[in-house]
Amino acid sequence: MTRVILFAGLAALMMGPAPGESGGCSSDGSEAISDFQDFYIASRGWVCRRDIERGEPLDLQECVNEAARAAPDVNGGDWPFECNPFPTRRETDACLAELMRADNLELQLEDIPECTLCP
Repeated sequence: MTRVILFAGLAALMMGPAPGESGGCSSDGSEAISDFQDFYIASRGWVCRRDIERGEPLDLQECVNEAARAAPDVNGGDWPFECNPFPTRRETDACLAELMRADNLELQLEDIPECTLCP
């Protein structure tokens, strides 16, 4: 019985990817630097949606379009130098997830800890 359990445990360990190999823990790109323009437009889109949910009379599409037009072209579209180290995709995804939450609706963007990406 002990041999069966030991064999099953070893077999399970052998089936997983080696660290750093394709399919490993960090191969999903979440530790890569997030794209500033994509994050800016997505976060502003969620701010628009949150404003509407709070009862502000906005046209969602126009608000999102305005956010896209107003996206700053900092450093050619990259994060400002003050944001060093630049936020990772995991960090910006965490911010967007918090913006989507209904229980955070009354919080402003700057009051959500996960959205404090730059000092």
